[in-house]
Amino acid sequence: MNDSQIQPTLPGIPEPLVSGAGGFAGGDHGPDQATFLPTFRWVVEGLRAAFFLFPRVAGRAPASWQVLIIALVVFAVEAAAPRVEIAGPARFDVQAWLSGWWTLAVFIGLAWWAFPAQASQDGSTTRTSPRLAGVATWFVLWLAASLPNTLVYEGLMGAIVHGWVKGKVFSAPWLYWAFYLAFTAWSLGVSFF
Repeated sequence: MNDSQIQPTLPGIPEPLVSGAGGFAGGDHGPDQATFLPTFRWVVEGLRAAFFLFPRVAGRAPASWQVLIIALVVFAVEAAAPRVEIAGPARFDVQAWLSGWWTLAVFIGLAWWAFPAQASQDGSTTRTSPRLAGVATWFVLWLAASLPNTLVYEGLMGAIVHGWVKGKVFSAPWLYWAFYLAFTAWSLGVSFF
């Protein structure tokens, strides 16, 4: 039996996906420095998107470990930020916090559907799927873009609850609805920008 008869992957798993999975298989010696963006740069570009500035990622895709790091940091910030809204002792309810994240799966599914998978222009298969790169890029930018909205909203609500901002207007129910609508519009605008 010679090397040409040995199947390099399991049946049904395309070779380009296996080669790119670990980042170093198939002769690859790490990320291509011409297309690699550091994790901090992904966050900065996501923060640009939060203020409706076009992110400067030019067709790049984050590595899977970058997606994981950014997601964990954003999840931690979004779990800790609402604490400022509560005056006095508080209990963290994991079930209540996780109940809002089911929409993330729906959102990623919609993004997967919206970003079409395309073959390369010369007809050859590319190393990574454009669909995977598009969803990963969108997800990282969206996570980072959600931070300013979350922090400003939680800070504003915390300032009102703790009495750091005083005034009769802050006791009117219509104001809270206005804040809710404004921050929801900002969040949705960033998501589809």
